[in-house]
Amino acid sequence: MSVTDRKSCPEIPRAPTRTAEEHGEAARHSRIRLVVIPNQPIGQPVEHPNATAVLFLGAASVLCCGVLGPVAWALGRRALDQIEESGGAYGGRTQVLVGYVLGVAGTLFMIIFAVLFLFILLGGNA
Repeated sequence: MSVTDRKSCPEIPRAPTRTAEEHGEAARHSRIRLVVIPNQPIGQPVEHPNATAVLFLGAASVLCCGVLGPVAWALGRRALDQIEESGGAYGGRTQVLVGYVLGVAGTLFMIIFAVLFLFILLGGNA
């Protein structure tokens, strides 16, 4: 049997097609409504790549090394901006926010301790 021999092949029944009006009528009567939320990614958001680093740097700036405070502050601000611009694609906002606040606090502690050190160094009496 050749490809061009159509008489020997049985005819495959096709489903009836709807017109645009019938399709619109069926859609109006259906009870399922799809809600489309624009610019929302599907699935779980991915944690921002710097979220853990910002948290670590912020905690280290408060606990032991105040010089890391401005680094955590700058990285945290950049990461927060990127999370906001991503429209939900990036997660880890809480981690970044905590690291950012700890970085600001570590920077302030570093400045306060530096000023106290200078007063003690220059004054001689404490």
